[in-house]
Amino acid sequence: MKRVAIKNKSFEKKSFPICISIAFGYFLFRLLYFATHISFGVPPDEVTHFGICQVFSKTFLLPENSEETYSLGLVTNVPYLYYFIMGKFLKLNFFPISDLIFLRFLNCLLSFATVVFGYRWMRLITSDRIAQVLFVILITNTPMFSFLGAAVSYDNLTNLFAVTGLYYLHLFLQNPNFNKFLLFGISLLGGALTKPAFLPLVLGYLGILMFHERNYLKSMFPLIKKSLFLLRHGQKLLLGITLILLTFNLTLYLGNLIHFQKVVPNADQVLTEEEAMKSRIYARGRILSLYRSAEVTFEEAMRKAEKIESPGDRADTMILLKIARAGSLKSTPHLDRIQYAWPWMYGMLKRSVGIMGHHSMTKQSYWFSIYQLVFLFAFLLFVRYWKPSESDYRLADAISIVIFYAIILMQFVNYSAYAKSSSISLALQGRYLFPILIPFYGVIAYFLIHPFKVPVRIFILLLISTVFIWGDFPYFLQNATPP
Repeated sequence: MKRVAIKNKSFEKKSFPICISIAFGYFLFRLLYFATHISFGVPPDEVTHFGICQVFSKTFLLPENSEETYSLGLVTNVPYLYYFIMGKFLKLNFFPISDLIFLRFLNCLLSFATVVFGYRWMRLITSDRIAQVLFVILITNTPMFSFLGAAVSYDNLTNLFAVTGLYYLHLFLQNPNFNKFLLFGISLLGGALTKPAFLPLVLGYLGILMFHERNYLKSMFPLIKKSLFLLRHGQKLLLGITLILLTFNLTLYLGNLIHFQKVVPNADQVLTEEEAMKSRIYARGRILSLYRSAEVTFEEAMRKAEKIESPGDRADTMILLKIARAGSLKSTPHLDRIQYAWPWMYGMLKRSVGIMGHHSMTKQSYWFSIYQLVFLFAFLLFVRYWKPSESDYRLADAISIVIFYAIILMQFVNYSAYAKSSSISLALQGRYLFPILIPFYGVIAYFLIHPFKVPVRIFILLLISTVFIWGDFPYFLQNATPP
């Protein structure tokens, strides 16, 4: 038995660093492949994101809404950090490549950094190297994550801030110091200034911090105040970045609340109706709203939809109008919030293990069933083996943040869109869950591996890795259309 144990440890020590390196290298290769081979506008909303980045590249600070920007939606009164950074980097494109490819390469770096920090966080969760490798395989072979990671999208910076926030939160709780606290704060403030959907994560992370530090809250602020007088140069820089981001967040969100009574205003609160209607996203929602409120007839709504320049959004609007008309004719009752949970989970999984953009690539039913079995198996192991009183607090934090964010997204974002449109698929995108993909896969990998002995762990690793690896890039190459 001792010889077997020694061999297993030796096998882990020698083999798994190689596996990790190969997994990271393979992921980077695929990011660069997607960045150079996918047609412009195929990834979700890439045309809009790229257009706004170009607008920001033409100004020293922040741009104003203008005739040039109306088709892109608001460029003011919205989180802008991603666009500001990408816009400034565009000025540094002295290479013999297009601005699109240049920005895609930058997004590849953001996605790669997300996985690196995810791996570093997973090492805090468990020292089991098999679980760590499985985690990296899962995250780097989720088709929509790989595909989106090579596109121009503010989701990539959002996902990076989400994982650095979790990583530095747990580092701080493990060994509190001012550097880790500031890096945690920068992650939260940076994420909030990148995408409004990050705001629930801010609440979730701060809730976790206050829960763990509840016995020290009274002494925390005097300690922080004392630390301010003992700052080194590096800490002063971090503090400066934190204060700048805090100021920009307060200016943006408090300003919106004061002027528009909303954290992020609607386009027609800032622009005129005519100007706002030039945005494909606003036009889609507005036309549907006008028809559902009986302010226009179905025929009038269809004529308005025909004026939407984007072919995809024009077609989507017409489909939504037909769904709304069919629902009003049949008086089909809506699913309640509990009934909605199952199709929501099904749709989220389908749009994560497939590719959903302006061209889509979904999995066949038998492929999808395999993914469902993997996650069902992990869930059953979680129910069987998780003992909150005995588990590491980091694992409980990961479970809490996944459940909290998923419920917010399901019940307050997606269900609201469904109730207004009668379309279950509207705004149902797997990528909306990517800010919690790292903790989700961390929990999955832990419970798939932890309960078993080494030979079974290796078998599970090989089996699930085969499914995810083959279901990502090889599947893409077999099924991709020319765009």
